[in-house]
Amino acid sequence: MATAASVEGRAAAVLTNSEVFGADCDVSDSLDGKVALDLSFTLGSLTSGVVRLYAGPAATPTDPLYINGVKQEYTLTGDTEMCAVVDCAGAAVFRASIEGVGTVGGSSAAFDYLYNDYEGSSRKDGNIVVGD
Repeated sequence: MATAASVEGRAAAVLTNSEVFGADCDVSDSLDGKVALDLSFTLGSLTSGVVRLYAGPAATPTDPLYINGVKQEYTLTGDTEMCAVVDCAGAAVFRASIEGVGTVGGSSAAFDYLYNDYEGSSRKDGNIVVGD
């Protein structure tokens, strides 16, 4: 049976004017290579925040994730709660980063990686359950 799983990417913390990477997410734990980035962002005194997505064959990927030729990054200009589902099939590891632009006072960002995972070792029952 498939169940929802999550990995903390970044605990809530004040942003900096440098790119800060979240933890790695092992894509092989995902049912289908799809990972959702569940993000909470508080703008504070920033002008904006930039979220970038990365995927690659090894731990701590530094290759930007492109989908249909488009680099996956989001510029946030206000307080934001978002969930973006990305297809990382073929990659071993996924991770996100965030960078503050402007004065960092009062800003904050936290994100988790969510994906469908299988209980036990069977990947053949086709039964997906999200939540309890």
